[in-house]
Amino acid sequence: MKNILIVIIVAAAIVGIYLISTGDDKGDTQAFSEGEIVFDESEYDFGVIKQSGGIVSHDFTFTYNGVGSLNVLSLPTSCSCTSAEIDLNVLEPGDTGVLTVSFDPNLHEEPEGKFYRSVYLITDPELKDPAEIKIWQEIDLDLGSERYKNIGDEEDEDEKVGYQTISSDELRDMLENDDIFLVDVHIPEQDHIDGTDAVIPFNEIEDRFDELPSKDAAIVLYCRSGNMSKVAADELVEHGYTNVYNLYGGIEAYNK
Repeated sequence: MKNILIVIIVAAAIVGIYLISTGDDKGDTQAFSEGEIVFDESEYDFGVIKQSGGIVSHDFTFTYNGVGSLNVLSLPTSCSCTSAEIDLNVLEPGDTGVLTVSFDPNLHEEPEGKFYRSVYLITDPELKDPAEIKIWQEIDLDLGSERYKNIGDEEDEDEKVGYQTISSDELRDMLENDDIFLVDVHIPEQDHIDGTDAVIPFNEIEDRFDELPSKDAAIVLYCRSGNMSKVAADELVEHGYTNVYNLYGGIEAYNK
């Protein structure tokens, strides 16, 4: 009888441990969507496009396979030359929709040869595998670099947005001579500039101020090519940070 009682106690303990562990697993994943957004194509190649040709666009069709509603919160892009719109901001299981991605070949200097820009879908709840859409292109610089739309706009923009835009050379000088806090805000995570102090996704920076220095410290933000870091810089300025810098052109410009 004593042996039977011991067996019952051990069995109960094992069941209890199992229930606790499975409950923890469920708690760890409840913030993520149990579905995915499936695109008919995840990349598109515009080929060679003329600088003078104006903005080009492409529609990416998709289906949401999930078990609950999915809110599309934002569509950040890897560069300001690229923008995106979606025809459905709230997705229900089985919904199909269209993501329209546009590219301006005459906004600013781009890499030579064929290159790509990305669009990311930020959702609530988060997707376990966030969707990334890429557009490829090569630019025929038929107008010349003196015709870029944003030449000479950087200083005026700094005055309006409350942060300073710096060049790659200026960042190198600051890393060598100044006390700065360098943050990579790109998603998905990329290789970092030497000397990077923190890696904080641009869309999480509001929730991670505790990882940053004081509000009057020099904070330099960068991403792949400058768009996500602008969003993060705006967020810091809005919350009272007074010495914020954004790396123009991002790590792509820095590595040239």
